[in-house]
Amino acid sequence: MGKKLERNDVCRVPENINFPAEEENVLQKWRDENIFEKCSQLSKGKPKYTFYDGPPFATGLPHYGHILAGTIKDIVTRYAYQQGYHVDRRFGWDCHGLPVEFEIDKLLNIKGPEDVAKMGIASYNAECRKIVMRYADEWENVVTRVGRWIDFKNDYKTLYPWYMESIWWIFKQLFDKGLVYQGVKVMPYSTACTTSLSNFEANQNYKEVVDPCVVVALEAVSLPNTFFLVWTTTPWTLPSNFACCVHPTMTYVKVRDVKSDRLFVLAECRLSYVYKSETEYEVKEKFVGATLKDLHYKPLFPYFAKRGAEVKAYRVLVDEYVTEDSGTGIVHNAPYFGEDDYRVCLAAGLITKSSEVLCPVDEAGRFTNEASDFEGQYVKDADKQIMAALKARGNLVSSGQVKHSYPFCWRSDTPLIYKAVPSWFVRVEHMSKNLLDCSSQTYWVPDFVKEKRFGNWLKDARDWAISRNRYWGTPIPIWRSPSGDETVVIGSIKQLAELSGAQVEDLHRESIDHIEIPSAVPGNPPLRRIAPVFDCWFESGSMPFAQQHFPFENEKDFMNNFPADFIAEGIDQTRGWFYTLLVISTALFNKAPFKNLIASGLVLAADGQKMSKRKKNYPDPMEVVHKYGADALRLYLINSPVVRAESLRFKEEGVRDIIKDVFLPWYNAYRFLLQNIVRYEKEDLKGNGQYTYDRERHLKNVDKASVIDVWILRWDKGLRAFPSGYGCYQGLKDDEIQKQVSQGFFNILDQRIELDEVRIIYCTSEQVGGNFEAHSDNEVLVLLDMTPNEELLEEGLAREVINRVQKLKKKAQLIPTDPVLIFHELSANNNAKTEIVEAQAQLTKVLANYASMIKTAVKSEFSPYSSVQASRKRLIASELVDLKGVSVKLTICSTEELQLPSLPWINISLAEDLVPRFGNSSKASLFLQHNGNKEIIALPTLRSELERLFGLYGVNFNIYVIDHQKKITELKSIDKNLSGKLLVLARSQDAPKQSAGFELSPAPYSKFINQPSGNAIFTENPLGRALS
Repeated sequence: MGKKLERNDVCRVPENINFPAEEENVLQKWRDENIFEKCSQLSKGKPKYTFYDGPPFATGLPHYGHILAGTIKDIVTRYAYQQGYHVDRRFGWDCHGLPVEFEIDKLLNIKGPEDVAKMGIASYNAECRKIVMRYADEWENVVTRVGRWIDFKNDYKTLYPWYMESIWWIFKQLFDKGLVYQGVKVMPYSTACTTSLSNFEANQNYKEVVDPCVVVALEAVSLPNTFFLVWTTTPWTLPSNFACCVHPTMTYVKVRDVKSDRLFVLAECRLSYVYKSETEYEVKEKFVGATLKDLHYKPLFPYFAKRGAEVKAYRVLVDEYVTEDSGTGIVHNAPYFGEDDYRVCLAAGLITKSSEVLCPVDEAGRFTNEASDFEGQYVKDADKQIMAALKARGNLVSSGQVKHSYPFCWRSDTPLIYKAVPSWFVRVEHMSKNLLDCSSQTYWVPDFVKEKRFGNWLKDARDWAISRNRYWGTPIPIWRSPSGDETVVIGSIKQLAELSGAQVEDLHRESIDHIEIPSAVPGNPPLRRIAPVFDCWFESGSMPFAQQHFPFENEKDFMNNFPADFIAEGIDQTRGWFYTLLVISTALFNKAPFKNLIASGLVLAADGQKMSKRKKNYPDPMEVVHKYGADALRLYLINSPVVRAESLRFKEEGVRDIIKDVFLPWYNAYRFLLQNIVRYEKEDLKGNGQYTYDRERHLKNVDKASVIDVWILRWDKGLRAFPSGYGCYQGLKDDEIQKQVSQGFFNILDQRIELDEVRIIYCTSEQVGGNFEAHSDNEVLVLLDMTPNEELLEEGLAREVINRVQKLKKKAQLIPTDPVLIFHELSANNNAKTEIVEAQAQLTKVLANYASMIKTAVKSEFSPYSSVQASRKRLIASELVDLKGVSVKLTICSTEELQLPSLPWINISLAEDLVPRFGNSSKASLFLQHNGNKEIIALPTLRSELERLFGLYGVNFNIYVIDHQKKITELKSIDKNLSGKLLVLARSQDAPKQSAGFELSPAPYSKFINQPSGNAIFTENPLGRALS
């Protein structure tokens, strides 16, 4: 700690300050004197303000989202303490579940349940326990360093036996209320983590992906040479096909396929998807979908043909979920791999809730021997072989790719599949009204999150799958007989001991799985615990009760302070922690678990992308704290749109600007105040006293104070003492003002106001000739001649240039300190009128003479356009502006050298007479060489690639080349000289000339990556369409 500031040192406040270092001093003082603990002790016995801290996983390091939420929590709980409340601030840890198990699976190369069985659950869980608190010290260091007051010593962990016991009690309450059941349900399933996920988990990580899509022909049994065309983006589900489905009122057609001479049935509105041209088919019949009901077709694969014959499967079903916006209008149904598939097949009687599951896929997503042709293959990897098998049998009509939004596992970041799994559920659907009623009793900031996002989720709430076929978690306390006829649910450690005779201190699987409970029926075998553990969201949603070991301890204290006064987390928890808290609390007590909630937005990287360690697209939080201080970071976050549940593009410059624009002015004002206090004591008090602020003394002498002093004393009253006086000021006439000035002071409402306390503004009379403006400091009157001269006009024009540049920088989302180069270029016009020529000459002169002034104002290099220099830099923005009738092109470039692909490349743009399909951009880029053999692509290959990029199948178009001199020629051949040029695709020869000026870019339109091998790949194509 530095030397304590004494009273005599106030005048020596240093001119400069290191905010991070001063924060470290404060933190050390807090530690040395146990300030947080003392404050908590001092507030004991005061009314409680209850706060719940959502538990993070300690298997990863804290990021800006955690710091944001922690800052909000710290501000609210500190304020509550300052208002006279006692606030228990306990830190919590989420210790179980997929985040931990996934790390161990990667570490030990565990591929599935059989690997865990080999090493044993006890050993596996021991490994999990080792890494649970891997980053606990880092978490405590970061949370403490950013100034948050929270109790780490009296924390709660979801792995504590007493915490787990409360979860058992909660589950038993739900079970006894009839809210728990076992069933089979098609659910999102993570093959990487070998477990099902709840719907709100599956909704946390959607990505745009490109998947295979196929059109398959199902041969009708009773209609000769007739096939039903089905479409799917999951070819791996076709071996499990059991039915297909049409919309009852949609119009369908039977067409003769010209190429194969087969009769195809599909939706009329989807003909353009299957066929490129109307000449490829001949319509034979039209009918509504209901006409096709119960028509049978031949199975695609023989695996479930016997079962299908027994239940009359492989037929056309009818349901309104079929849409006309994709596919063929006929949907393939695999009942145990899709929610709608399951529902439709169940309604048609093809399966029952107790039917044997048709699922030839194991826990790791590999085909079993039930699908013998593909046994052992991962389902996504088997797509190509399945398509090849269908093609060989004549069932594959077409194949392609489709870009769509698809759910990924939130932990492993691998694609989910939908798969029927046996699970234990909490009934939620019947509680929807109660959930909405309980939610309506809470106050949210911002409120639209509660009413829209959260409210809509509650309206469509589904039963919650709470079981996971995993190992490291709280075991579900159900003991069952081998036949399933006898079930006992345990609600406490004591009850388990009473029924089994076994005393346990830990509740993890390795400690209780072996325990048997004797059957209540003499002679029957004992009951054994079922295998699943609780979903970790059930554990975190139970924290209001479990953190206090309710109801086994602290029952009175808990009930007196439930629900919590306040919680806060990110907006992504509306379908996570906020939801599970509400479901469990409503199910137990029909009451919301909290009164007030703040939902913060997402903190993104500066480019608007998700923060990624792999991409390194954001600065390390602790580096920012060590550089600028935690207070600057906290204020930057809390004073941004992110506290209104909007997204924040994090920029380190924003934290720096808090220092520059807020903290340094505060510090300098503080330093100025102390310096003037010393001056006051020396000059006014003559060294005979010390200044102390005494509000009562100031108010007692307020009648002798100046107006400014009174305003300062009463600023918090919003100047309510002065409205009438202000009105009197406004009502004074010219002669009255002159009279009061002549007497040397103003008298307003019997309040004497000295002349140096007011500002008198003069204006010239109409009797004064010329173009004058009057200004005065009350002692000297200055008349300014406002007649513009050449110098003023030129400076005004220079400021107009500055204004246009700053507008363009703002449009490009640049900040003043961004290092950029700015070029200007005047458009030549030999046929311009005389006044335009003169204006152009004047502007040229201004740009030269005022270059230094413009450069200083825009904080960037500002120079005439140089094609050589600009072509080497990355273009940020360009705009044609009008200045006094003269067209000026402003170009902003990065100071970085322009990166070009390691392979020859071209840009492509569509003329106005061509429109891309699938909603793609009309701009794209291509490499002229193959990555492998480096051979130049052939013209037919180029045309094929262009058709695929823009969906121009069956469309006749010409290819034209535009070089850097904007000369247009038709493309006849391809060589390396084509690199960097622009290809224009058009139906007619005149279209390229008629279209608006094409953008000749010095770099590819589409983003790319150069690889160390000398190859290059596009990460998007066409422009704006990301490639996986």
